[in-house]
Amino acid sequence: MPFLDLNLTTHFWCAESHRLFPEAVYREARLAGNTVIYDEPVHAVITLQSDGLIEIAGMSGSMMFGVTPEMFGAPRVDPDGREITADCSSVRLRLEPFAANRRKVRAAAAVSSSALSPA
Repeated sequence: MPFLDLNLTTHFWCAESHRLFPEAVYREARLAGNTVIYDEPVHAVITLQSDGLIEIAGMSGSMMFGVTPEMFGAPRVDPDGREITADCSSVRLRLEPFAANRRKVRAAAAVSSSALSPA
């Protein structure tokens, strides 16, 4: 079963703290020093087609004020080993078993319904 793991927030929390944003940011959000902030939320447009084709149109973003985790000694990856980035890759794939199984289900349903029909 394919799945998409997408960080849809606008920031990533870091245990290490920094003072790399303009001072006005810290006046508005005192814990901002424990984050790297994406310029926009990471997102993707996903298109599912009945023939099993899945298209994921990703995006390429940037970090607010150019602040990245490695600039203040934080890891470049999250605890699960995923890179902390404001990007989402694009991909196109086809689930062949999906299309084949759908035909089998339709054929089984046709047989079942004809067996239930009065003679």
